[in-house]
Amino acid sequence: KGNIEAWGGYHHSMKKNISNDNSYLNLGAGYFGRRFFSFINFDGVGTNYYTDMGFVQRIENYDAAKDSIIRLGFKSFFNENQFKIFPEKGGLSQIEFSLENFIVLNPDNTLNEFSVEPSFAFDYRNSASIDAGWSYSHTKLLFPSSFTDGDPLPAGSYRYNQAWTRIRTDRRKNVSAVFGARTGQFYNGRLTQISAAITFRKQPNISVDLRGEFNKLNFPVPYGEDNLFLLSSKVEISFSNSVFWTTFLQYNTQSNNINFNSRLQWRYKPASDFFLVYTDNYYSDPLLKNKNRAIVFKLNYW
Repeated sequence: KGNIEAWGGYHHSMKKNISNDNSYLNLGAGYFGRRFFSFINFDGVGTNYYTDMGFVQRIENYDAAKDSIIRLGFKSFFNENQFKIFPEKGGLSQIEFSLENFIVLNPDNTLNEFSVEPSFAFDYRNSASIDAGWSYSHTKLLFPSSFTDGDPLPAGSYRYNQAWTRIRTDRRKNVSAVFGARTGQFYNGRLTQISAAITFRKQPNISVDLRGEFNKLNFPVPYGEDNLFLLSSKVEISFSNSVFWTTFLQYNTQSNNINFNSRLQWRYKPASDFFLVYTDNYYSDPLLKNKNRAIVFKLNYW
């Protein structure tokens, strides 16, 4: 037996000399059961909707030919459907079949992007899992875009297919891992992606997470090719129920950045925290040339 749920929200931004197209509307509804669920979510974002203390994806579009940013609102629809089977015997705990649909419209209701992705997953009783899927995308690129040092891809309509898979080992163990791969078309070129993550845990207070991702992009002449690397680590230590230390390290060739971020947190009373954060950013090329660094204090009181 499932539940029918619905949700909605409205946000309005107020800026001087802006009085139209400055709102955000969210609506959604769905059925959620143990074996089956289906829902649809709508987001409508105005071109003049600003979040000075936040971030809205997609509203700022980069024109690589003119080296400029163009704000453009959008309407998006996301639909997910999932059906589950629960085997009574054997090592499988459940089998999942999913279908995701995503549509984005421009302010004049013309198509911006459409994608559909069917997938399946085998979840084992020992918490391991195997997932695989396929995706079809139709993107109408509004402005020239660059993914490499070659010429920008011209604005226009692109259709491409990709296949992916992911394997996760037993998460109950002190050492667990996730391996993933994706390959296929990407706009008018090809993408090959390999990712891996390893987690080390020492109960009850230490967790170390190491992640890596490699993306190989190949486009026809004159749009170039590139190899992108993303390496990251996360260390979490709980000294007590109220004092925690978390450190991030990331190496990202796509954004030409090496980031070090270390945070000490003291929860001196429920829902009240003191944070001490040190952050340091360097270029990956030229290697370790400093961009900026900062020490930040933050105090929450409830």
